[in-house]
Amino acid sequence: MKKIIASAIEGALIGLCIAILFRIFDIEIEGWQLVVITVAVITIAGFASWIRGLIESGGKLYNYEWAYQYGGHTILVKASNSEELYINGSLADQKKGISNKIELNGLLDTGEKVTAVITPKSIKQQLSSDNPLNCDLFINGKLLETAA
Repeated sequence: MKKIIASAIEGALIGLCIAILFRIFDIEIEGWQLVVITVAVITIAGFASWIRGLIESGGKLYNYEWAYQYGGHTILVKASNSEELYINGSLADQKKGISNKIELNGLLDTGEKVTAVITPKSIKQQLSSDNPLNCDLFINGKLLETAA
């Protein structure tokens, strides 16, 4: 709640400074226009502050996990600042960077190949879901499960 209040105060102060500048430069605006400008500045200042905080803290823009069980094995796929594949609690593969499709690979103790493919959902699905990503899990090339 403090962050919301701080962003509102920050935006209001910037809006007030803009109104003062309009007066100094003799630019006439109506009251409703000042309100629209102030609300826009509050929103932009809040978003910029949030981005700054993420960059400064090394925060995560998103964080999704998919857990699978296969033949007594636990397979966990994580998507965050990096994408990771864990097999029975051990990190098997990790990818960093921006990509439209991430493929993570590992091996079970049985020698079976595990492949997790993380892809974005369609725009329509992204708008109607809390998770914008799909995770397809393959064992030896056969689709085990698709998780959203």
